[in-house]
Amino acid sequence: GFSVTGSFFGLSTALMPNNFLVLASMGTLSKAVAKGFAKPSFRVIQNHFATANNVGAVAAKEEVWEVLAQLLGLYLSVSLLQNSDVTGSFSAFFSTWAVLVAAHVGLRYKCLSAVHLPIINLRRAKMIVRQHVLHNQVLDVASVNSTENLLLSGSECKPNVRIGIAFDETLNLHQQNVKAMETEDQSEPSSLSLLEMYSQEDYMLTWSKQSRCACVTLKTTADNASVLRALWQ
Repeated sequence: GFSVTGSFFGLSTALMPNNFLVLASMGTLSKAVAKGFAKPSFRVIQNHFATANNVGAVAAKEEVWEVLAQLLGLYLSVSLLQNSDVTGSFSAFFSTWAVLVAAHVGLRYKCLSAVHLPIINLRRAKMIVRQHVLHNQVLDVASVNSTENLLLSGSECKPNVRIGIAFDETLNLHQQNVKAMETEDQSEPSSLSLLEMYSQEDYMLTWSKQSRCACVTLKTTADNASVLRALWQ
């Protein structure tokens, strides 16, 4: 989103040359913010292609390709503006820009979908857990990559689980559950029982009725396997 906004501000300088400095500055700022958000995901892809522990070499090549692609895109954009009539009409300019952006986003989505990353993040972990619980089926790497929705974040996927809740918040949520159960004449383990229940685990699990989601508190000894165990429970 920030990258698209930055390119729009940059190209708008041709329509409003009197505001060149403001538009160019906003475009540069938007692209810088977009680059900051994109770097973590690019690092994952770089690690994927670094088969010989050569992440530095892969990252350097990626930077060179990125600069070349930006220069090529800038050249094509300037050529399009100089050899067409889109600069004379805002509607024509916006339509041309929208088509190019849609093609760029579609091609990038297609490229990312073709990369089979053998790693598990929160979104993929929820997919695997959901498929195993509902259909008693364990997805392999190819199945996860083919069914993963890249447009959703891990917090938006089912089941509803919040990872990394503070310990005091977990106890407060549990106390609220105990009071609610007492009102409904039902039993709920005490806080001490909850601590004893998870004494051998690296996490604690409770339920938030207000948010309608499970809340997981991780201990200092927790690792990725602990998060998976919490999701399955």
